[in-house]
Amino acid sequence: MDEELILDACDLLEDDLKAKTFLALNVKLRKKWLLRKLRPHTSKVQRRIHSQRKEGIFPESKLA
Repeated sequence: MDEELILDACDLLEDDLKAKTFLALNVKLRKKWLLRKLRPHTSKVQRRIHSQRKEGIFPESKLA
């Protein structure tokens, strides 16, 4: 993670509810959760591509 992202994460986790949610998550899910909160547009696009890839709309080779 880059320094800017880490600083943004620190700002986000100043909120008590978000910090408690973060700590309650499985360690493997924490980074993914942070990225969704910090970069909501990007993560929505990635989720859409992932779901379309599962449906066979976007083959892996065309996105690489």
